[in-house]
Formats: sequence, structure tokens, C-alpha cells
Amino acid sequence: MSLTIQEPVISNLLERYVFCGGNDTLAVSGIVNSTLTAWSNGVIGDTTKLTESGVFTVIGNNVCGALTDTFSVLDWDTNYTLQIGKDTTVCNESTLVSIGDTLQNFPFSYSWNTNETEPILNAVAGDYTVTASNRCGSVDGFISIKTANPIGIEPPSDLIICPGESKLIAIENVEVQSAIWSEGTDSISVLISAPGTYSANIIDTNGCYFYDEISFTDSCPGKIKVPNVFTPNSDGINDEYCVQLENVVDFTFSIYDRWGHQVFLSENSKQCWDGQSLINKAANGVYFYILDTTDALGETASYRGSFTLLR
Repeated sequence: MSLTIQEPVISNLLERYVFCGGNDTLAVSGIVNSTLTAWSNGVIGDTTKLTESGVFTVIGNNVCGALTDTFSVLDWDTNYTLQIGKDTTVCNESTLVSIGDTLQNFPFSYSWNTNETEPILNAVAGDYTVTASNRCGSVDGFISIKTANPIGIEPPSDLIICPGESKLIAIENVEVQSAIWSEGTDSISVLISAPGTYSANIIDTNGCYFYDEISFTDSCPGKIKVPNVFTPNSDGINDEYCVQLENVVDFTFSIYDRWGHQVFLSENSKQCWDGQSLINKAANGVYFYILDTTDALGETASYRGSFTLLR
């Protein structure tokens, strides 16, 4: 006695096929383990040949029972355009974006430039191309995912603010939706007049957030002002000869009479000459000075000149 084990009927049919039109003939098969296969177009056998689109049914039978399956045949559109998404911008290069043939109007096999074959990908920033193919032809799709351009504070020509000076600082990119500065201003630019650190919270037109800050110092070039006359006559007006210094961190100031004798020497910026020469009052006349300075930038300078003493 021999015993035969019959496997149940199974279907390997696709849900959808595509008909290319014209004189095209589509051969469909895929019912396995069937001893009698009947197609809704009247064909009996493992394979049916279709010459039109539509919805079709097939029944496979054997001693284990029957199986019914349904599939559709679509008319191919020779003008079909593959839609895989719109070009987009992401805030972070690691952000994932779902791209691909979400409609899947036709049965396709997919070949991406990333060597993937799925209809839909979770993609990071980059350029993507895909070819979707079936028995009637192929269509291509392209999409670009870009990372938002960094936005920050435009670097000024220098980072120094001197007394009485103002600087306009601004966001360097025009694709700005809002910019909130550390002192509360909501604008693309802000006018500052003091040293310190200034920051901006920025949102671009893509909704991406950026933060930037910039610091200014008061390390300004040295400035001096030396008077050309003084009157030490004890009337309370212009009785001392003083040098006005700005942004000077170190200096030496010496005064000489017309014979070259030193009558005054100071390294204290707050010390002025009162017109005394040793123990005597200096005589009226022209005196000469030498002023050596080092400013906040470390730059040195030497100044020479003359002034008149009148009592």
C-alpha cells in the first residue's frame, strides 16, 4: 500500500498586476498544489492569459479543499509621474524623513541610489533617486533633503566698543523668522553701546532653532589730550598741568625747562604738575614734555610737545 500526502492549496498570486495595453497579453499563474484551477475568465488550468484590465477570481481545488483568491489588473498609464515627496529642509542632519512611493498606484519593483528596494525609506539629509519598474516600463523619482543653513550673528569688523561708540550687530542670514536678543529686542539687528556678551535665540523660516552669542571688550586704542597752556596762580582755574588719558594702562610723563632740566616726572595718571620746580616756583615761559604710553591693546606710543606756563 502506498500513501500520498496532499498539501493544501496555496496562492502565490500578487494583489495587483499591470496590463500594458494594445496587443499585450498578461500571463498569470501562482496557484500551488491545485489539481483543478478555475479562473473567472473561463480558463481551466494553472495559467490564464489576460488581454484586458479588471478584477479576476481564481479557485484552486484538491482533496484537501478549495481556495479562492482575487486579484486586479490595472491599465498602465504611459504618462505616469512617480511622486516620492517634495524637496524639504530639516534642522538636523540626523533627522529622518519618510520618502518614497506612498501612493503605490501600480505594482513596481524599486531601485534606489542607496541600493535599497523598498517603496518607502526613512532618509536623512541627502539627494535620493529611485527607479520604479514593472513589465510595462519604468519611471524615475528624485528628492533632495537639505540641512538648514546655520544662522548666527554676523561678525563685525572688530569686537571693541570704545566710550561714546555704538555698533549695530545683526543676524547674518535673511531666512529668519524671529530673533530674540539677550536684552529683549525682537529684531534682525540691535544697536549696542557697551562692552559685554550679547546672545540671540533665532528661528529660521523652516522653524529651525539656532543660538549664537558674541562678546565685545573695551580694549580700545589709547587717546591723550595735552593742554598747551596753564596758569598756576592759585586762582582755582587751570592751576595744574594735567594730561587727559583714555584707555591708557601705563605711562611715563616728564617735563623739561628750556635748558633741558627735568622739572617734573610722574607715572601716576592722576598726578598733575603744580608749576613747582624743586623748591621754587617755575618761571613763566615755554616748557617741553615727553609722554610715553601703553594702551589697553598693548600698543606703545611716544609723544613730544611744548606748552606755555603763565602766572
